[in-house]
Amino acid sequence: MNKNYNDLIHERCGAVVDLSAVRHNISELKRCHDINMSGDPTGGRQHDCFVLASVKADAYGHGAVRVAQAIEEQVDYFAVACTAEGLELRENGIKARILVLGPVFDTDFEAAVKNDITLTVFDAESGSLLEKTARQLGLTAHLHLAVDTGMSRIGVMPDEDGLSVLKKLISLEHIRVDGVFTHFATADEADKTEAGKALDRFNGFRRLAEAEGIRVPLWHCANTAAVIDGIGAGDGFGMIRCGIGLYGLYPSAEVNRKNADLRPALKWRSFLTYVRTIRKGTSVSYGYRFTADRDMVIGTVCCGYADGYPRIMSGQGGEVLVRGRRCRILGSICMDQFMIDLSGVQDAVKGDEVVLMGTQESPDGCFSDIITAEEIAEKCGTISYEIICGIKQRVRRVYTDTDREAGDGGAL
Repeated sequence: MNKNYNDLIHERCGAVVDLSAVRHNISELKRCHDINMSGDPTGGRQHDCFVLASVKADAYGHGAVRVAQAIEEQVDYFAVACTAEGLELRENGIKARILVLGPVFDTDFEAAVKNDITLTVFDAESGSLLEKTARQLGLTAHLHLAVDTGMSRIGVMPDEDGLSVLKKLISLEHIRVDGVFTHFATADEADKTEAGKALDRFNGFRRLAEAEGIRVPLWHCANTAAVIDGIGAGDGFGMIRCGIGLYGLYPSAEVNRKNADLRPALKWRSFLTYVRTIRKGTSVSYGYRFTADRDMVIGTVCCGYADGYPRIMSGQGGEVLVRGRRCRILGSICMDQFMIDLSGVQDAVKGDEVVLMGTQESPDGCFSDIITAEEIAEKCGTISYEIICGIKQRVRRVYTDTDREAGDGGAL
């Protein structure tokens, strides 16, 4: 067994990330793109599109450096949310192109240019300031232009005014415009009407640019949902962006999950620190929000909202796995601990693994169950993105690689 994984037994709470699952998910998203481009249900067309892997927000809680190191040979770009995230990758040996997908203040320009980090720009003033920095350094700054096709977040409008910004950026001597992109607001919905309108607006902007003789190396718009459902996969788009799907989660319940076999890469686990029997009428946790209606066996789990486990799960039917069985959460979730009902688990003892998210088998291997990020999100009234991004840094991540480390025992 992988030593680091085994050491986790002595920790209060941790997450295990299967890097082979991440690589599998990239392959699946590439296959989706090939099917959508060719109509070949086998996905047999050779993949000739750039791949961007989003590792912003510490790779959605999975650990940006380790994930990037594991998949660098499969991708062409990494996406981050800020310059600091890009610098972290560079400092840890990542050589691939890095794109900051969000806005950047001019105080970050020098570090970005020096470290060959590509920035997102959507106004001429920022472009000019970036060019000035690059000129002073004797270097060329690389950027992608963001276009707003309905998100109303960042980006030039897909019209003549937006085109004038693109022209200005291209004219700057120490600037290279490597790409133009947009982000869909509704690609993960079953009704693709609005996503189609956004795609039409983006295509319209591309036609405006081409009519002016402007040639930009990359035009891209397909996030995970768009890749799965075939939006923005047509000719002329040179890159797909793998976000939530990279980590084995679907963007929503409305995308066609049959198109991609995604595998969750993260297992979140803790342990029982106390097992006891309480009597009928005994209350549990802050505020006595639960009172036993019978004698029952309960367990204490060493994880709480300070680890990122949502406190709102208190009283929302939240469950965890012990010995492959579902156990309900009792009373209020505390900062560092919470209690569970062990009535349905035979012979539970202190030290038993508790799975908060992921799969667990019974000790005899006869059955198993899974708690998904989507299930937790639904009970919290949010989305899976928030759940995995919310796992705090004190939850130590350890890594397994079932493709490359035979017998490490770390598969989820």
